[in-house]
Amino acid sequence: MQKVGKWLFGLAMAGLMCVLCFAQSAGAQVLYGSVVGSVRDASGAAIPDASVTALQQETRLSRKVVSDAAGNYTISTLPAGTYTITVSAQGFKTFDKTAVPVVINGVARVDATLEVGAMTQTVEVRAQTQLLQSDRADVHRI
Repeated sequence: MQKVGKWLFGLAMAGLMCVLCFAQSAGAQVLYGSVVGSVRDASGAAIPDASVTALQQETRLSRKVVSDAAGNYTISTLPAGTYTITVSAQGFKTFDKTAVPVVINGVARVDATLEVGAMTQTVEVRAQTQLLQSDRADVHRI
């Protein structure tokens, strides 16, 4: 009976060692992906504070970030799926990239080059006009 007890104890210890060895090598499971990129103008200059939105096409989940001073952005912890990346900045046309695949533990890169947009400016002048006398040939103010 004592041999059986030692054998069972040895078997339990071997099993425990296997579990511990596999637990260390398994690591944490990552369930998300990321999208990174840079925002530049046509000359290659960085565009800071550009709004970058990732919209998952299947679920309509939306995440928004802003580019840093160097024009770079990172949208992390995105569930796997297909995304539309939209980049906009004041004074520039909006950039859209569709069908961007995001996979678990993967990084998709979407660099955006923004074109200068239409500048709209309104000038309003408010002043009183001078009245002119039109019944005589000489010019003077009324």
